[in-house]
Amino acid sequence: MDIKRLVSKKYAELKNKPKWFNSSFPAQTKFIKDSSTLKIGHCTRRAGKSYGVGIYLVKEAWENPGVTNVYIALTRESAERIMWKDVLKDINRRFKLNAHFNDQKLIMTLPNGSVIYLGGADARKDEMDKLLGQKFKLAVVDEASKFRVDMHRLIFDVMKPAIADYNGTIVLIGTATNYINSYFARASRGIEPGWSVHKWSALDNPHMKRQFQLEMDQHRVRNPLVDKEAWFIQNYLGEWVVDTKALIYKYSHANLIDELPDNKDYTYVLGVKISYSGHTAFAVAAYSTRSRDAYILEAYKLNTVDIYRIVEEALKLDSRYKFASIICADVSKRLTQEIRSRFPLSVEDHSEKDKEALMRLFASELKQKNIKVFRKNTDIVLEWDSIIRDETYKRGLREDPRCPNAVSTAALYAWQKCFNYGYMPKVTSEDPVDDYWDKLAEDVREGRNRSEEDQFIDDYFY
Repeated sequence: MDIKRLVSKKYAELKNKPKWFNSSFPAQTKFIKDSSTLKIGHCTRRAGKSYGVGIYLVKEAWENPGVTNVYIALTRESAERIMWKDVLKDINRRFKLNAHFNDQKLIMTLPNGSVIYLGGADARKDEMDKLLGQKFKLAVVDEASKFRVDMHRLIFDVMKPAIADYNGTIVLIGTATNYINSYFARASRGIEPGWSVHKWSALDNPHMKRQFQLEMDQHRVRNPLVDKEAWFIQNYLGEWVVDTKALIYKYSHANLIDELPDNKDYTYVLGVKISYSGHTAFAVAAYSTRSRDAYILEAYKLNTVDIYRIVEEALKLDSRYKFASIICADVSKRLTQEIRSRFPLSVEDHSEKDKEALMRLFASELKQKNIKVFRKNTDIVLEWDSIIRDETYKRGLREDPRCPNAVSTAALYAWQKCFNYGYMPKVTSEDPVDDYWDKLAEDVREGRNRSEEDQFIDDYFY
């Protein structure tokens, strides 16, 4: 082939190459062109993130013959709803790609043999395993802030090996939610290393800027304080914040103390929660029948699930506090029986079947300031700041399973064994007659101010 024909061929290829970024805006284009292999798109609603990753998926498939790209949403149905008709089929029409669409399998096949397929990975735990053993040039996870599966495993155990052959890219996109400790939330805030983070809002999207600004202005007219509302901050400002209405354990600075009040005889209780994800939580609670308050003195976790190490820690605490009760939450009766048999430690097992009722009572006592926690116990306070209701559970109150709760659970079951609620405050009467008889009764009990006649009557009759 001579030089002239080669130039003509290249010119024809360039002339017919889709102009992928003709309708894109700078933030979107910068995100797609970033050469990092781990990328995050953290956006507000209506920011054009889904259409942007649609362009990204098709571009990579078009420019790399014979590759496979995958788009993963929470479920197969949500993947179809977001990406299939309004994004991929629209891109095919706009750029005249002549792609073939399999509506049953949700697979888009380009003329060069590359394919894009849609799927879900959050409906069941085994969904992500279907991705094992495959090869991808580009893998996109949408709605990443809402996933309930182990995102670290999905990314590094399942998807990272799958992109190795092509030196491909993993992309996470999503908006802010109440779950501020999700993998996506931590990565988008720079807590998880290795990710190139791109953040933009609908105000950066010229196709939506005017409508989005109008919508924000309307909200502000209806409610001048809307900028302080969690849903507005998440969806319109793109910031991570927890809606306090969604929090289960609500506390204030009045719940935080630095030391136990003096002049009270305290009884101590230990709660233990073994988390099979790799750590065990301990919570030491104290109460006195001379106070209405219960106190959480220590609340922390150790990176172990070894029974001998757990018992060793419990014995160390018991030597200091002499516990009246030791409760192991959600362990088998067989295990607690074995612990009692093998170690000098009397433990009680407790099922979490009645946890909802306990949570409601605990949350109420916490709100009423009848539970105090030592300020140094940051582990439990951090959990209280992030444990939200499970919105998918409609039958009652349940913690979102994505939220770490081991320390809170240990404290919950230790608190259950605190009988501070039996405290009865001394009631004083404004009636001087009542006061006279109260003082007289106390004098009699203490043997004070007794006449010879009183003593004779007691000696003779009693």
